[in-house]
Amino acid sequence: TNEQRPALPPRPAPDARVTPGRPQTMPNDVGCPICGKRYFPHSLKIHLPQCQRKWASVEVPCPRCDKPVLQGELEEHLEKCRAPRKAALHRRSWNGDTANAARALSLPISR
Repeated sequence: TNEQRPALPPRPAPDARVTPGRPQTMPNDVGCPICGKRYFPHSLKIHLPQCQRKWASVEVPCPRCDKPVLQGELEEHLEKCRAPRKAALHRRSWNGDTANAARALSLPISR
């Protein structure tokens, strides 16, 4: 019973498939237009409605009056908001991710 087992080939390191300098992505993955996370096309169909609900329930300050408003209600609030527009400096505080999410939800973006 001194039987030797055949040697197994060495396992590749977990990150061996990652090419240096390139972001790790799955083959055929698609980015969510709201949050930017990557999903397979079938999974994205499931993710989108959940992501839209999440983004609609996030409070953001009104770009005119600074009142906290749910993102999903911002367009309606802006139609009724009578406060004057803020200075350009404040409007530039929206970063690209927030603006992209607003575009994906068809919300107005003030610049």
